[in-house]
Amino acid sequence: VELSGELKDFFAQICSYPDGAYQHLKDDISVILIHGGSDLLPAMDQELRARALDALHAQGVEVRLNTRLKEVGRDFITIGEKGSDIQETIPVGLTVWAAGNAPVPFVKELLSKLPPSAAGSAG
Repeated sequence: VELSGELKDFFAQICSYPDGAYQHLKDDISVILIHGGSDLLPAMDQELRARALDALHAQGVEVRLNTRLKEVGRDFITIGEKGSDIQETIPVGLTVWAAGNAPVPFVKELLSKLPPSAAGSAG
């Protein structure tokens, strides 16, 4: 979430008139956030989640919730909404992947079975 906002700010700066070195790319750059959950930042309260989503939209970040990445190719990604067989292929020039900050439920369950001394920082 934070990375997509920072990327959008960075692209706006380098593509801005009159000082941006890449003004000619302004209409070719977009940021799409693909998120598997129904809400951004699920660890935060509902108001903060809504504010984060509103802030990203205000910056021009396209947010796709309940969406999974199916394939990453040389110049495309394929995504699909959770629970649907419909897929969409999007042409891309650059793909950036960033991990969340919580373990998936399976890993969380395994960590809960370890003694506290063995869990490390993830437990």
